[in-house]
Amino acid sequence: MGFRRDGMLDLSPSQPPPLAAPVSAARLLAPLSFPEFLARHWGREHLVLHRSDPLHYRGLFSFEDVDRYIALAGRDPAAQAAVGRAGAPPRSLRLQGLDARELYGQFQAGATILLEAIERFWPAAAELAADLGEALGARVKINVYLTPPGSQGAPIHPDVQDVFVLQLEGAKDWYVYDAAAFEPVPTLAFAPHVGRRAPGFEREPPLAERTRLERGDLLYLPRGRVHRAVAPAATPSLHWAVCVTPVYWVDVLKAAVELASADHPELAQPLPPHFERDPALREALRPLFAEALRLVAEHASLDRTADLFAQAARARARAYPADGHFGQLVRLGEIAADTVMERRRGLLPRLGGAHLDAGAELASARVEEDGGVVTLRFGTAELRLAPGFRAALELICGRRRFRVAELPGLSAGDRLALVRRLVRDGLLRAELPPPDLDFVPGPEDR
Repeated sequence: MGFRRDGMLDLSPSQPPPLAAPVSAARLLAPLSFPEFLARHWGREHLVLHRSDPLHYRGLFSFEDVDRYIALAGRDPAAQAAVGRAGAPPRSLRLQGLDARELYGQFQAGATILLEAIERFWPAAAELAADLGEALGARVKINVYLTPPGSQGAPIHPDVQDVFVLQLEGAKDWYVYDAAAFEPVPTLAFAPHVGRRAPGFEREPPLAERTRLERGDLLYLPRGRVHRAVAPAATPSLHWAVCVTPVYWVDVLKAAVELASADHPELAQPLPPHFERDPALREALRPLFAEALRLVAEHASLDRTADLFAQAARARARAYPADGHFGQLVRLGEIAADTVMERRRGLLPRLGGAHLDAGAELASARVEEDGGVVTLRFGTAELRLAPGFRAALELICGRRRFRVAELPGLSAGDRLALVRRLVRDGLLRAELPPPDLDFVPGPEDR
């Protein structure tokens, strides 16, 4: 607090809090590149990134945000929390109607507080989940773990998903073991128990790495990597666990069998009652089982199956991210030829029926022209434009970031009109300088 040049008292804090900065899939792993991560670590080896930058995740979530999140998510009857200690099963709690004093007491008594699936309610988490989900072609859930000093929330265990740990506050000691327990994929329907270990280990496995995560650090654990984590004796811990469920081969094979059954009704015939417990029926069914496998092997289509997953991804991408877009709408007039534009995270634009991933080759785009019209679809929008916009739309679909002046085949006026239209409709956002908060309009500006 002090005085401004005009002599008026300045009530603003001398050190304003850092602004929230979105964490994209690329920034999540910086300085490691995303392709390098995929080649060396994804699904293979754990990764530790010590950044010595406590502000790397600034604005995402803090100790103070725990109460705010509970108040926000508590309006939904499905919102869940859990409390847990190593050696005891976690206890689930519904946030709706929860007395916060219970969580206060549990935390003070040494329990870890888990807030589940915060991407449903917290905008920064939703934005990261959308961007990482698009980059990995996966479903992403984000949990918060709040651990008091000197406490361990869970025993030695593996996870059924790949997990990115983002240390947001405090610190935590992680023990990563030279052991990988085969864990079933979380999408199994009939055999979810296959390969699951009994809770706990008789003795501690050989240690592969012990590391302390400080604010701004990251740990990646592939599915099945055995680990445990403890908050230091004098330091509480707050971290995000970004849980990733990609498409597994078992998912593709299940979908391929279902598609094949549409063309081969014999795959959808009912089996004799009680075949599962009648040995004679089992023997009689062995040739038919072999024939069903042969039909699937000969007639299952990878292309049709991939199209099915693409349709599911587009259905998930219909939601627009909570990324402050109204701030873009009121500044449309500031967009110029040299403005950098960015596609909003989680939206999957496509021309006609084609879906283009970020970084896709432009030549791979298939453009739908019907009666001299090019169709662009994203979220809940469908735009029909003249064929002259085709090359510009291909660039927008094929690249995450670009300058307005790079759009081909259009006049300067049409470029501006197109990007402003796509900002209004929710596909694009502009990289604009922060608004001048000290500006006071004069009579000529009102």
